Amino acid sequence: MSQDSNDNESVFLDKVRRTLDDSVDNLDARTLSQLTQARHRALGKAGSKPSLHRRRFWFSLAGLGTAAAVVALAIFLTRAPSGPDRYSAIEDVEILAASENPEFFANMEFYAWLAEEMNDAG
Repeated sequence: MSQDSNDNESVFLDKVRRTLDDSVDNLDARTLSQLTQARHRALGKAGSKPSLHRRRFWFSLAGLGTAAAVVALAIFLTRAPSGPDRYSAIEDVEILAASENPEFFANMEFYAWLAEEMNDAG
């Protein structure tokens, strides 16, 4: 913008400001009182409720926390068991119901290893 255009804009804004100030100075007392009361009511309402942006932030944060908890739970539940816990309860019931001697099951890992070796050999 040129300097002349800035000067014209500045002059225009000064005229508008003076006109608005004059119109406010010419208002009657009743209108000024109503405007003041309305302003105080608006400020009171604005201070009492959380802003929309603040609520959106907390809802977003709660949603993110919930999603993280669901993902963690899904990972925990779908993780494959390892070690001695991998045998199911059904296998325990089968062992108890079997007619074999319980000492046979004491060396179950040895028998599983022996079966693998025999399969690899043959």
